[in-house]
Amino acid sequence: MLGRLLFLLLLSITLAVAVVSGRSAPGETERLGPVKHSSHAMTKRDKTPRMQVLDDDARIFLFENFLTEEECDHLVNLAQDHLQRSGVVSNKKGESSVSDVRTSRGTFLRRGQDEWVQEIERRIARWTLLPVGNGEGLQILRYDKSQKYDGHFDYFFDEQNGEKNGGNRFATVLMYLNTVEEGGETVFPNIPAPNGDNGPDYSACARHHLAAKPRKGDAVLFHSIKPNGELERRSLHTACPVIKGVKWSAPKWIHVGHVSSGDEAPVSVKQHLNKVLGENGCGDNHVKCAEWAEQGECQKNASFMVGDSLNPGECLYSCNRNYNMIQSSVAGSCHRMSRFGTNTTIYGCIPKKTANRTAMMMASPATQEPSSTGSTPVQALIFDCDGVIVESEGIHREAYNAAFKEFNVICPGQDGPLVWTEEFYDVLQNTVGGGKPKMRWYFGKHGWPTTTILEGGNAPITDEEKEKVIDTLQDWKTQKYKDIIKNGVAARPGIERIMDEARARGIPVAVCSAATKEAVIFVLESLLGKERFQQLDLFMAGDDVTAKKPDPMIYNEAAARLGADPSSCLVIEDSVIGLQAATGAGMSCVITYTSSTKDQEFDDALAVFRDMTHVNIDMLLQGAYSGFDSRTFQSAE
Repeated sequence: MLGRLLFLLLLSITLAVAVVSGRSAPGETERLGPVKHSSHAMTKRDKTPRMQVLDDDARIFLFENFLTEEECDHLVNLAQDHLQRSGVVSNKKGESSVSDVRTSRGTFLRRGQDEWVQEIERRIARWTLLPVGNGEGLQILRYDKSQKYDGHFDYFFDEQNGEKNGGNRFATVLMYLNTVEEGGETVFPNIPAPNGDNGPDYSACARHHLAAKPRKGDAVLFHSIKPNGELERRSLHTACPVIKGVKWSAPKWIHVGHVSSGDEAPVSVKQHLNKVLGENGCGDNHVKCAEWAEQGECQKNASFMVGDSLNPGECLYSCNRNYNMIQSSVAGSCHRMSRFGTNTTIYGCIPKKTANRTAMMMASPATQEPSSTGSTPVQALIFDCDGVIVESEGIHREAYNAAFKEFNVICPGQDGPLVWTEEFYDVLQNTVGGGKPKMRWYFGKHGWPTTTILEGGNAPITDEEKEKVIDTLQDWKTQKYKDIIKNGVAARPGIERIMDEARARGIPVAVCSAATKEAVIFVLESLLGKERFQQLDLFMAGDDVTAKKPDPMIYNEAAARLGADPSSCLVIEDSVIGLQAATGAGMSCVITYTSSTKDQEFDDALAVFRDMTHVNIDMLLQGAYSGFDSRTFQSAE
């Protein structure tokens, strides 16, 4: 929190200095906001530039009235006779090609193409505190009705684009050149909307995520790279489809180094994480190492923090500096470890084979030797919600039955309101994913019910009436479910610890649930806490995809948003439906079963656990539990 406040304070001071007394080139207007070109009259509408923070942690900002209307019109006029179909860059080869992912048309301007463009580029440099020369030429884009750009990073994943000319893209300033009648918002899918809902003024694409509406002259600044050099996964963004009107925009991509132009020779800039180096040659691989060391983690979590001579830890510099917190024998050993000079085991470390066997014994009383899969290192850890984070199926069933009673839902041949028994619901929830699909499936099979939702207590006939019944029941059920959770339900054992330990190791953590966004947000904030929820690298709910589990769509989309290879993602699920969704996306899956899924066949799972209480995070990420099934030892549980 202190870091955020200091950053915002520094930004505010910098902006104030830029406005009042910024150093300018000859003839340059000394202000951050737009200048009035003498050949054009200002409109009557207030055009005062003002900035607001959209997300301080991800460093996303909105600058209202960044451009004048005249500047917007000038950029459109420069581009409109030169538009061509926009392309996308392949993450693997770095080549540009046309794709249905991006359906706009556009053209590039030269950097400094005319005095108008030069003024805009200088203004961008003052706002971002990045040199004009680090920017590519402006791109001008036109989106007609239904045209869009699906979720993507501006960050490059290939060496050709990511290093060869000025290094990777560090930040983007996206300027809107007209006001769109409806749709066309810029959305950040990895960041929930404030309070979970932007309201009816936003399109369905933008309603539940952090979003900016395209208004003429406004600009959004976001960063693709964190201060420590990591990819900022929350910079994933989408250009929503235009519903009414047309959209003109102008992105300015800014790199970490100078981008060559004209006859300039390109300069390669390799990207790497910032490392804190001490006089002893030790390095810290995480920005929080010093904080963790002060909290005693060098002793409590020595295998991660310090490691041993063959596997150095992540915080060698901070732990050596605070060696008195572990044992004096660590003093001076940091430099030796960083050079892999000896096989000496540092205090607090357990040799690898012993550690693996110890952790496996903790997971089960059986003496089962773990195996190593040799698989791709885990790039992301993805959790289901219901059944994994909270054992909630009984709560869902209770909420559904309460909704059926509230609206007197009576199916053909029944004497009273519908009741889903525990036995039936165990089968249903492991057959059909998602709340609304469950009801559609049941009513489609057993007949649509009479209900007080419709006038006269009749059964629905038209598709519109059926949707009204489903939507009303689901909304009421969701509120009931939240009321039950609010009365004191805890997260399943070990889940919060696994999340925190994965994040401490730099592994992105995501949650992908088939439930409605409103319900999942409430559950996660209630059980994990708002801070841990906001730290998630990705959150997706059933509202974000058109197909529910066991369809792999939600996990395919998650991999794309995380910028991760599906084969390097590890999913934690509780049921066969979830397992099928994960493996269908090409991901590995670990099962933590519930009472209702305990007897299911999990043949394709990497491992099966009763819960995550004794699961060792490092062994989990290394695949060391492959083939383990705690149900084999039921008599000892």
